[in-house]
Amino acid sequence: MPTPKITLQELTLTLTAPNNNPILLTPTFLASSRIIPDDWQLARQPLLTPQHAQIAFTNSINITAKPNSIAFTESVTMTNYQ
Repeated sequence: MPTPKITLQELTLTLTAPNNNPILLTPTFLASSRIIPDDWQLARQPLLTPQHAQIAFTNSINITAKPNSIAFTESVTMTNYQ
């Protein structure tokens, strides 16, 4: 029987955050709160609205906020042969 292959393309950690305000998720806030290092560079302009915020960095990390959650996502390429 062939050995199964598992390939991950994305790894996400989602936190529940009741009453989260997505508009507060800015690169300045993230850096000054030490949530991210000062040297992280934006991949593109952040998307900031009262209902959704998305910030993408050049290191393949994306942070997305909604009214009740915050997700940290990293694009990865990992293959596991079992």
